[in-house]
Amino acid sequence: MGSNRTPNHGGIHISAGRDAHVSANGDVVAGDKITTTTTQVMDIEALATGLAQLAQLARDLRRAVDEDPGGDARARDEVVHALSGAGKELGAASEEVRALPSGQGVPAALSTRIKDNLATLDEAGKSASSLVASLHGMVIKLGPIVSFVSNLLG
Repeated sequence: MGSNRTPNHGGIHISAGRDAHVSANGDVVAGDKITTTTTQVMDIEALATGLAQLAQLARDLRRAVDEDPGGDARARDEVVHALSGAGKELGAASEEVRALPSGQGVPAALSTRIKDNLATLDEAGKSASSLVASLHGMVIKLGPIVSFVSNLLG
């Protein structure tokens, strides 16, 4: 007579009856298998703060480039436009990140939008520095914060 009982845990199971049946449910382990899953919780507050700092730096750079009378006016206008757009987007993203429930990751669409604006800000910052030499120190501040935010996003 065979057993119709289905085992609830790992190991090798043998049921004997008219036909012998041998099965291994899951991995074969000595005892019950224990699986550990590790998740990393993103520091939402640090991300929101970093985004807000970048938005402020973008505004400061935009203002400085806009107020500088020298250089190529067309190039200056392009940099001002890029800094303005990235600053607004990163400021809005900071607020969206702050509104996320605790323990929730950043949605993929928001993460992509942030990364795109980080790239825009980085390029516009380099262009601003080449247009207005006195901005070099301000532009250098962008690098570590951009890296920090990028690392948080993964």
